[in-house]
Amino acid sequence: MLKDEVIKPSKSPWASPIALVKKNDGSLRLCIDYRKLNAVTKKDAFPLPHINDSLDSLHGFQWFSTLDLESGYWQVEVAEVDRKKTAFTLPNGLYEFQTMPFGLCNAAATFQRLMQTALIGLFPKHCIIYLDDILVFGGDIQEHNANLKLVLDRLRDAGLTLNPKKCRFLHRSVTFLGHTVSSNGIAVTGDRVQQVRTWPTPTNQTELRSFLGLANYYRRFVKGFAKIASPLHKLTEKQAKKNFKWEKEHDEAFKELKRMLCSTLILALPNFESSAPPFMLHTDASDVAVGGVLSQNDIKGREHVIAYASTRFSKKMRQKSETQRELFAIYSMVRHFRHYLIARKFIVGIDHQALTWLKTMKEIDCSVALWYEELQQSDFTIQYRKGKGHGNADALSRRPTPAETDDVTVHTVFLSDPTRHHWRNTQSTDLDTAVIYEKFLVSSHKPASEEITSASKAARRIWQEWSKLSLENEILWYQEGAHSPKRLVVPGSLIQTVLQELHEQLGHVGEKKMLDSSSKRYWWPLLTLDVRDFCRTCTTCSGFKNPQPTAIAPLQPMPTRFPGERVGIDIMGPLPPTKRGNRYILVMVDYFTKAAEAEPMKSQDAETVASVFFNRWICQHGVLESVHSDQGPNFESRLFIELCKMCRISKTRTTPAHPQGNGQAERTNRTLIGLLKAFTKDAQPDDWDLSLGRVLLAYRATVHTSTGVSPFKMLTGREMRVPSDIFVPNTDGSADNVLEYILRLKESIRRTFNTARKHLRLSYTRQKKYYDRHCRTSVYREGDLVQIYRPVPPPGTHSKFHHPWSRDPFRVVKALSPTNYLVRNAQLRTKLVTVHDNK
Repeated sequence: MLKDEVIKPSKSPWASPIALVKKNDGSLRLCIDYRKLNAVTKKDAFPLPHINDSLDSLHGFQWFSTLDLESGYWQVEVAEVDRKKTAFTLPNGLYEFQTMPFGLCNAAATFQRLMQTALIGLFPKHCIIYLDDILVFGGDIQEHNANLKLVLDRLRDAGLTLNPKKCRFLHRSVTFLGHTVSSNGIAVTGDRVQQVRTWPTPTNQTELRSFLGLANYYRRFVKGFAKIASPLHKLTEKQAKKNFKWEKEHDEAFKELKRMLCSTLILALPNFESSAPPFMLHTDASDVAVGGVLSQNDIKGREHVIAYASTRFSKKMRQKSETQRELFAIYSMVRHFRHYLIARKFIVGIDHQALTWLKTMKEIDCSVALWYEELQQSDFTIQYRKGKGHGNADALSRRPTPAETDDVTVHTVFLSDPTRHHWRNTQSTDLDTAVIYEKFLVSSHKPASEEITSASKAARRIWQEWSKLSLENEILWYQEGAHSPKRLVVPGSLIQTVLQELHEQLGHVGEKKMLDSSSKRYWWPLLTLDVRDFCRTCTTCSGFKNPQPTAIAPLQPMPTRFPGERVGIDIMGPLPPTKRGNRYILVMVDYFTKAAEAEPMKSQDAETVASVFFNRWICQHGVLESVHSDQGPNFESRLFIELCKMCRISKTRTTPAHPQGNGQAERTNRTLIGLLKAFTKDAQPDDWDLSLGRVLLAYRATVHTSTGVSPFKMLTGREMRVPSDIFVPNTDGSADNVLEYILRLKESIRRTFNTARKHLRLSYTRQKKYYDRHCRTSVYREGDLVQIYRPVPPPGTHSKFHHPWSRDPFRVVKALSPTNYLVRNAQLRTKLVTVHDNK
């Protein structure tokens, strides 16, 4: 630095400390702590270019060159009067800068002003400037070379020198400002992907903030960034500083962000020409976040993603209505993408039909007036799309299940276009094939290994097969031998797409047929391994081909100790309508006493069910401790839940598609329907509700096999008198006085309960032994991937084409009991679901 006259000895009264930092190439960088100097420096407000805006201006260009100045800051002289302020200390003395050092608060603004002044008229039409990094571009080689000459002439005139080791000339794909830039769009660079992939789990807030800083730089590439990163952001808050606790939800969010950032997604570049198709903004809001997708059609009418955006709701915003949140989604996303949309017509896609009136509403709620006023300044049309076709924005706000959706609206750019132009562009820009492609453009001779040491592992594997590669018609091919077919070399970014499309077109064949078919058409390193893994993890194949398990989980009895501890409730029907319009029966049964109530109903809506339950059970038997039901909407309705809360009744439910969880009610249903058939055998089927009373009498008077006594005696301590007992003397309740009767009744109930408990224990043991004969013991651990068995097809799905197994894998979050688990869709992070082991 002394030799190059960057610094000189100083006698300044100023002095700043230093630190040496190791650079990526192993050399050392001198860093000076200018914080105290910066604190008293008047700030220069010259703006730096917005990186995303700069990249967005590259639409339509095919050729690129990147230029890097040689120690750019040191090419700027410091005014003589100010040099003493830059003084710093070394063990052998005090020195000051003659050229501009790093660390000064105004250094970046000063250098950016210099560069834009030197290249005035060329920026941003012919080049992009960001400090000492310059990107030159052109639609063809002639235009590129002309622009490059203009830039180099200006730099020479300004006396600025370049670092030839860091310059790259005439490439179809280059790295600029942490992005891979090509005619196809922009992507995260390979070194940044590797940096993210190997990032260790943070152990404190400083490390976590460092990771989030890197992730946030590339958030436009991540669908639902705000939703995914929400647990991590909460861990950086002030109250979490002293108690930094890394839990499972943080680890899941951390890994999901890494996975999304390491994907090979390429975002399209926006077309700002006046003849270009309009931009499309798809918005959606969930309970916790708002998301948006900016896209645009190409000349063939295919929709391509330009950028993703999302943000978390504030606590106040979460309390607003669904319509208000959806309106805010439009407002916030229009503001976020305003530099794309200003003074342009665009389309806003929504899945909330109530907002289709947005452009014509007459009366405005004062709480949303500000949003509405600002939106009126934009020229857009509202396009309503049902939630099924709105999965692109939904994914940002709540990440729903797209696997059930066949009408995919927004695609990653060009991945399904099987044209020569498509393959050429992808091979020439992909991280795994670009270096090989460029070497073939220069010469067909195999390059030395030193020339590809910085390439990806896959690229080095392709290099090892150089003798089998060829470039024909601008396409890279692989041929095993002279008599073998030529196979397309598949870039890493297209492997999953090629496998998916081929697998679907072949009707989800097995590994052997899939490998045979793919190896005749395509080649890439580790093809065999990738095909095997793809077939084994294909959820569609699993759904069609996996048989329903014959083994079942061990029986888990639900013992009770006293009347009213648990009551099972269920609905039978629809039955043949009676003359009185009844079609359903609400069945209620006490798990301990086996006492049952059954009431005919015209409807099974929530209001009717709640009313019958209150009048027929609570009013006659008193308040119970818990009520157990399936997941029917009538039992899960707000009305029924509020009734339980009002009476302080615990509400439990079975797991989805597992009615055996309410086995007591199911068995009572079978008993009652059998009795009902017997009583209506000779009667009209439209009068079955008139026989229900006699059915209950027979049930209550009959000894229950589980308790050894009748349900009536379990409630009253005496046997029920039936019509045939009219001539039988009643001796159960005889007593000389009331007190004696009470004492005898108390003793009778005690004996009855003891007998019932003994029989129930034996019954549970007998049932479990019989049930468990063919069971299997499965223990799923937290984090295990499972599939859910759904034998009943959803409405609108033909049973012949129904997937009995879930298309997406689910991850076990928590074991609630030996047979019940809390799971969540492993790909979409949807809400938690309770599932029984049998499913």
